[in-house]
Amino acid sequence: MTFQRQLALVALPLAVLAACGGDDDGDSAEADPQPYIDAAAASMTADEDLPFDQEAATCISTAVVDVIGADALVRAEVTPEEFAGAGTFNLLAGDLPDDAPALLRDNLGDCDSAEAVSSAFVTELGIDVTPEDVACIAGGLDRQALNDALADSFLATTDDAGQGLQDILETTLLDAVIACPRVITATFLAQAPGTVTPETEACVSTVVEANPDRVRAAFGGDAAATEALGTEIGASCAGAFGG
Repeated sequence: MTFQRQLALVALPLAVLAACGGDDDGDSAEADPQPYIDAAAASMTADEDLPFDQEAATCISTAVVDVIGADALVRAEVTPEEFAGAGTFNLLAGDLPDDAPALLRDNLGDCDSAEAVSSAFVTELGIDVTPEDVACIAGGLDRQALNDALADSFLATTDDAGQGLQDILETTLLDAVIACPRVITATFLAQAPGTVTPETEACVSTVVEANPDRVRAAFGGDAAATEALGTEIGASCAGAFGG
């Protein structure tokens, strides 16, 4: 899945801030952070690839704006719309405090992006599962690792800014999904021929639960494991598939 747009949320303002150090006006009024928070949260909830719920979007947006500072954004002449619409990663070496990544990690600790990540993953798979199944995935995600990776990605200064987050997502999502066999079963049933009956679902579920190592390898991208698992399902459950 693609998280670049959300991770790029702060790319434009931070790149601009890199050239704005030392331009503070002690007599100016304190800038209002709310327009930046609202604009960023609205963008995150409207995103088609990774739609965050309002609570998570507001929490994450608030955490980022708190670390960057609304005053710095105003000095850099970055509007709330520009802040929310940043669409690419830029190299940055902004005049943020040295402990900015640590501050953002702490701030994001109050946010729960796990449900949004889980929902996006299920949507990408194109499967029909219950809210309980999505909650199962979310419950298995390492929230601390996820939020730490989000913080590092927001404030990264390299071209591969999102790679750390992508690696964490792949690892923690795999662990979470393996712990939710109904999601795995639904993934295979979505590719099944004929009519899916309760008997079909039960048979596929039995094969999935009996082969955790092969399932992990298949969901980890092992084409041979995927083919072998599909073959076993076909052989074991042929009689359960309706015409």
